[in-house]
Amino acid sequence: MLKDSIIVLLGAIHLLMIIFTLGAIIPQINLIAYEWVKIALDYLSFVFYECAPLIFISLLLAFSVNLSVFVLGYNLCRKHRVGGTLVYLFSLILDLVLIAIALIASFLGLLFSKTGLSLKFISSIAYLPILGVFLFFTFGKMVDTSFFFRDVWREKDEYGRLRYAIEKSGRLTYVKIDAGESNIKCVLSAAPTLLIEQALYEIGKVGSISLFLKRAVANFFTYFFAGITVWPRARAFFTEKLTGAKVGKDCLIGQWTRLDPIFPDLIELEEDCGVGIGCSILTHSLMDGDRMTFSFGPVKICKYARVGANSVILPGVVIGEGAIVGSGSVVTRDVAPYTFVAGAPAKERSRRLFNEVYPSFE
Repeated sequence: MLKDSIIVLLGAIHLLMIIFTLGAIIPQINLIAYEWVKIALDYLSFVFYECAPLIFISLLLAFSVNLSVFVLGYNLCRKHRVGGTLVYLFSLILDLVLIAIALIASFLGLLFSKTGLSLKFISSIAYLPILGVFLFFTFGKMVDTSFFFRDVWREKDEYGRLRYAIEKSGRLTYVKIDAGESNIKCVLSAAPTLLIEQALYEIGKVGSISLFLKRAVANFFTYFFAGITVWPRARAFFTEKLTGAKVGKDCLIGQWTRLDPIFPDLIELEEDCGVGIGCSILTHSLMDGDRMTFSFGPVKICKYARVGANSVILPGVVIGEGAIVGSGSVVTRDVAPYTFVAGAPAKERSRRLFNEVYPSFE
């Protein structure tokens, strides 16, 4: 029912826009009285062009006030995880709405400005791709945050029924959720997610803000630069600065390489190592055998090692010096130095001597 109503509303808006546009461009067809078109154009010009400074000042003031709400929620999270999360999520949604309004208002201000028709047309066409990219990103994050807000609200009572325990095994750390009397059966829910955040905050791993939302903007730009940058040193620079991963000198990171979206700072790529196109390096897992366990651990690719294209490296793995991982492999355990592994899961195929790899060192 709601879907049909939205479709009808959008259809009516599009029809009115077509009638208005044709009436403005070709008044002879008499779809709408030209006087009404002129009145509407004058009104829109007044609102979006002449009143543009007032609109943007109002949006800036609203954004500033809302920022204080965000800070309040951020600080509440330390002791009141659910309440603080709901407050800052609401603030974040409102900020995204304000950004979307500002983007649309800027385009309409340009469209209804009193400049020449040719200049207005060229400027509008040039601005459309920029507007589209930012609106797409803004609306995407708005939907993402709204779903998270809804789920947190629905499960706010479940949070108090959950308990957690932290266990360590080798390089991996496990946050295990005890559901107790709760109805939650899987860690992929809002209440366990908030408890994991609280656990990570208490052990000093993250700040009080949601680590899942904290990475949202950085992940977008990281993925963007990972695809468009061609020169390896440029890609390595953006990867290190945007993710916090440790990237050594002359390290080659292939295009579309995906670093863990939650804990990219646990990844270390030593000097002169190489990671092929489309590889995934993971440092956390929500898909352990136990459905109520979250685990994370560092990944290290040592110097001179090579990881073939489209390989996957799981949390806690160390790929030794000079080792080679065949393309499309899934590395689930450590790889010894100067060893060639391949397959899913990756298994040792052969070993090499150092002078076979680097004969110039003989």
